[in-house]
Amino acid sequence: MRKYSMLFAISILWRLALPVFAQSTISCPSGQIDMLDMVTMDATDSQGHQLRGAFHMEGNANPIYITLSGDNTNGKVYYVKSGSGHPWDIHLYDGSYIYLWITERGGTSAEWNDVYAFKKFNWNNSDFTLPFVRRCVKPGDGVTSNVQVPPPGNGSTSTNFQIHPAKGDTLTNTSTDCTPNPQPPANPGYSTSQLGWVVVDVFPLQNNVNLGGNLTSISMLPVSYRYNCASGTPAINTDESHGGCNDKEEFDYNNTYGLVQWTHWVWTGSTGGGWGNGTTIGTPANRAVFNKLVANNGLGAPDFKCF
Repeated sequence: MRKYSMLFAISILWRLALPVFAQSTISCPSGQIDMLDMVTMDATDSQGHQLRGAFHMEGNANPIYITLSGDNTNGKVYYVKSGSGHPWDIHLYDGSYIYLWITERGGTSAEWNDVYAFKKFNWNNSDFTLPFVRRCVKPGDGVTSNVQVPPPGNGSTSTNFQIHPAKGDTLTNTSTDCTPNPQPPANPGYSTSQLGWVVVDVFPLQNNVNLGGNLTSISMLPVSYRYNCASGTPAINTDESHGGCNDKEEFDYNNTYGLVQWTHWVWTGSTGGGWGNGTTIGTPANRAVFNKLVANNGLGAPDFKCF
């Protein structure tokens, strides 16, 4: 089964057909949208029935349970990838940005199922170091829609991340995996790595998109996340030719349901490869579609045990 895993991807109820309300978030300038509304499922429909917290999205991969913790200007967004509450992607947000923060340690079965093992973006003891998107964005304008994050250096932002437990350590699926055998500062109990340059672009809204399932005519906002880039200024165009980046993920959001599609391409430098031949997007390495609204039935509450 495909897994939506950020790299560094029951019956449908009648409420699906009802119109829904956008979330009450921050006030953005005219022509801009609040991305926190896009990346989360709406809390309620037009009749006040609960959506987020009562329903989740399923499709051809793991399910996605979305939980929002906080207020309009500070908090966390949880993307829980199973009914058991883990693994997860956890984003931070403030009034200016949404930040990538926590994801599972890796793609093996042991890492996927270890609730104590994780990767965390952190630089200079700050967790607010990898801005993913601005809160207020005009899609496609190349200014508010573009974010560039450098590799570790002297700046306040960085693609540096920690790996808990450290590479080479045996997973125990206990609290010792959070920071095993720490001996700071020489051995802090975790490994570190980084993603080179990261470049994120929010492209214009696509209308009348058919993702199958119950999403046969929806609007979708593509967010391109390229990493392992040689610089912060690779090509920015509709097909996003290689431009010195080795990986590209695309997160497609709907302002009612949140994440509805995730795709990962890997640059191979040859025609027909994971990314294509440098001028055309090729066959993706992985794609997950979330096109069915399903009742939670008490499952999917976030379970993150380390802190």
